[in-house]
Amino acid sequence: MPTPPPAQNACFPFVRAEDNPGCELFWIGIPAFPAPLAHRTWLIEFFMRFNQAVAGELKVRGEFFLQFKTVVEIERRFRRLASEIAPWPGLSRRPGAKIPNPPTKEQLEAAIRGEPFDIRRHFPDACFWLRSEHGRLFDEFFGLGGTSMYYLPPDAAAAPPVIPYLDELKLTFPQLDFNKLTRLTAATASLREPFLAASKKLFGPGLEDEPSWEGISFILPLLETRDFFTQPAAEKQKWFELFDVFWRESRRDLGLYIASSKPIEAMIVSLVEAMRKDGLFHPTEVKR
Repeated sequence: MPTPPPAQNACFPFVRAEDNPGCELFWIGIPAFPAPLAHRTWLIEFFMRFNQAVAGELKVRGEFFLQFKTVVEIERRFRRLASEIAPWPGLSRRPGAKIPNPPTKEQLEAAIRGEPFDIRRHFPDACFWLRSEHGRLFDEFFGLGGTSMYYLPPDAAAAPPVIPYLDELKLTFPQLDFNKLTRLTAATASLREPFLAASKKLFGPGLEDEPSWEGISFILPLLETRDFFTQPAAEKQKWFELFDVFWRESRRDLGLYIASSKPIEAMIVSLVEAMRKDGLFHPTEVKR
C-alpha cells in the first residue's frame, strides 16, 4: 500500500514555500509536458474538488485560461471545440514585459529561403479565456503546460439574461439545440465582466502606446515561482487586487503552483487526505 507522506510536510505532494513570497505559495512537480497520465488524472481530480472548496469557503468562482502558444500545438482540436468553449483573446504579461516586435522584412525573406525561423518568438504571450464547463476544459486542455485558473468573487453584472419563453420554444422546436443558444447567451453576457477592464488598468501600464492596446480585452500576470521572491512588494500586491487565488502550469517551474492571498493550506491538506481515503494516491507516493 502507499506510504504516507512525512509528518513534517502535511501538504504532500504539494510543497509550501518556506521563505516569504508575500502570499501562500504551493508547488507540485510534473515530470514532463504533456503531463503523464497518472499525474494528470490525479491533478484534475484535485482541482475539481479544489474549485468546489474555494467556492464554498472563499466565495469565489474560477475562470479558466489557456496560453496561445499552447493552442498553436493543438490548433485542430482548439478549432473543433471553439463553438463549445467560447474562447476570448487577451494578453498574459510577464512583469514589465513589452509586446514583441513583428518580424522584419529581412527575417521573413530569410525564412522564405528556408533559413531557421521561429515565428513564436514574435508572438505576444497571448491567452484565451475559455468559457465552458470546467470538467470539459480540464479534460481537453489540462496537462499541456499552458492552463491556469484565476479566482474572483462572482459579479451579478455579468449574469446572462433570461431567455423568454425558453421552455415553450424547446417544446415547439425539439429538433433544435437550445443548449448552444444558452451557451452563446452566457458567453456574450460574460463580456460585461468588470475584471476585464480592471485587469488592463492593473497590469497594462507601459503598454498604452502599443498599436494593439485598444484591442486587448484583458491582461493577466504571467508569473513563475521566482517572481514571488524577486518582485517588489508593490508589484506582488497588484496580483491579488483582482484575484484572491490563482494557479498556473509552468514549464519553467517543472510543475504547477498555487498562489493565494487567503489561507488555504488547511483546505489543501484536507482535500489531499480526502482523496487518499477515496483511494486516490498521487503517483509519487511510494507503494510497498
